[in-house]
Amino acid sequence: MELRTYIESYIQKSFKKRGLFKKAAKVSLNEILARVEDFSSNPSPQSLIILLRGLTTSGVYISRTFLKYLVSHVQFNNEQKPELSTLDKQLLKSVYSMEDIDPHVAGSKEIFGAIFKDQILKHEDPNYLITNDIKRFDSTVVLISGVLNEIFSNAAFERGAQHLSEKLGVHYICPKVHGTKSVKHNADLLKDQLLDYSNDNPDEKLWLLAFSKGGLDCLHFLIENQEFSEKHICGLSTIASPILGADHLNHKILKLVNSLHDYSDNQVYKFFEKQYDFLFNEFQKSLSQERQKTWFSCNHERLPNLDFYSSLAMESNWNESHFWMMLTKAFFQNQKLNDGIVIAENALFPSYFESHNFGIVKGHHLVGTRSSTYNQEALLEAHIIYLQYKKLLS
Repeated sequence: MELRTYIESYIQKSFKKRGLFKKAAKVSLNEILARVEDFSSNPSPQSLIILLRGLTTSGVYISRTFLKYLVSHVQFNNEQKPELSTLDKQLLKSVYSMEDIDPHVAGSKEIFGAIFKDQILKHEDPNYLITNDIKRFDSTVVLISGVLNEIFSNAAFERGAQHLSEKLGVHYICPKVHGTKSVKHNADLLKDQLLDYSNDNPDEKLWLLAFSKGGLDCLHFLIENQEFSEKHICGLSTIASPILGADHLNHKILKLVNSLHDYSDNQVYKFFEKQYDFLFNEFQKSLSQERQKTWFSCNHERLPNLDFYSSLAMESNWNESHFWMMLTKAFFQNQKLNDGIVIAENALFPSYFESHNFGIVKGHHLVGTRSSTYNQEALLEAHIIYLQYKKLLS
């Protein structure tokens, strides 16, 4: 019986990888054709850059899924899957029967962890007994990306949002933000886009799902737009966001580069800083651990009264990370748990702020990209199940 189960798992795994590759090929082909058509109808340096970026990101998407498909044919060992503890099973039983859980037994972190494991098993183990089903909800998901999001074709975790759209008919939007601009700049962009969207869709509630620096952009937006937020936004969920700042800016090499600010009175400096912001001065200030930690401590009471705030941190060893995250970990060496970019403890709301702390899960800082093999679908579903269990997402 064990051999039969093993063979079935091997076949199912290969079949799943094949399906992912076929989907990637179809989606990427449509994107490439659309970019080529846009460039043909309006040739310009900007449309050429967009075309080249599309070719690159689509190529990465196809190649990575195809490689995974090939590897699945020769990878005979079963992939390591999470194991449910006795407590996990008890919590899941309570969650799916909508029974209250004693806070002395388990908090947000333990409950979310059990749900996330359950969702991963549901997606990755063909023999897993599905014990739940996600209920449809009416709120519109708003995906806000983080640093350097412009180099990707999709918003962070958009693949997971597309899954929710296909499965539940969930509506999502991806407002434009600039990955290297200040939080004030992006907060203003969010204001223009979200207010316009709500004017056109006054009955919709918005659920802000923010990744990385996108979480900081949202916090600043919420404080500057309290009345609007309390009326139109149900909650904010952050994933790997440096809520209390990032300490990479204290690195000695960046300090050396920033010493150029000592020449701020120089005419050459003023020209380049005004025209190009070549040292990303305001961007760096937005992420500064010293500045952001103080800002949140002084301003958290001004945040609007939403139905919920939640935060999730990630951590990975250097050998578990994306290639670019390996380089980042080597460059910005840090003894604290981190995902390659953000220190895990800084990505969680502090204890003095009322929120749902989902704890730290395995994952590097690029798991939200479309070509990532990370189970985005399970992660977003775990958010939904938890929030519905708490009666926070209708």
